[in-house]
Amino acid sequence: MTDAELAVLLADRGPALLRIAHLLTGDDVQARELVVEALTGVAGRDARTDDRTLRRALVAAHAAWHRRTRVGETVSAVPALNGLARGSAAVTPRTPVGQALAQLPARSRAVLVLRHGEHLSDADVADAVGGDAAAVAEEDRAALARLGARLGGADDDVAGQLDRHLAALAAVTGPPDPDLAATVRDARRSQRLHRAGLVALLSFLLAVAVLVALTVS
Repeated sequence: MTDAELAVLLADRGPALLRIAHLLTGDDVQARELVVEALTGVAGRDARTDDRTLRRALVAAHAAWHRRTRVGETVSAVPALNGLARGSAAVTPRTPVGQALAQLPARSRAVLVLRHGEHLSDADVADAVGGDAAAVAEEDRAALARLGARLGGADDDVAGQLDRHLAALAAVTGPPDPDLAATVRDARRSQRLHRAGLVALLSFLLAVAVLVALTVS
């Protein structure tokens, strides 16, 4: 994807991507980081930029962030974002529903966000998180039950509470970010340099190993 194509994509889809990322993270700074990390991977390897591809990239980046933080890491997978990642590692939910939602596994949170915040069909949710559309409704019920338990017990209106929380969160999502395209370009460039450095290091180590083997023989 060229820089011009990236700029067009973000002008068209940037606000929607930031909204979904905000629903997933509950935090403006982390939402921006999540979009940048997702687009850095998509723009670097995939020419397709339809809604399904972008949603899958966001969900995958969010799941990866949860895996990193679960083992105590706060460093972004994108080298250029390491400072931002360290500065925003902890989400501070503003409501009981937000706090309970943040405690759920990444997949459960994604199912709830896409189903209740984005109002996607089961097929589209399954496409984003991976799995079978027939199982999405059951995953949604299980996630709502876990959410209700974290809110202090079963609540017949837990789905309504969640819907209201996500609607309020989406309503306060910040304005379009004019610097987002430049940030993604910088992240892509940094990632390429990082990978080139690793390749150079591995090539050097391989050359050294070959020389040692020849010397010993």
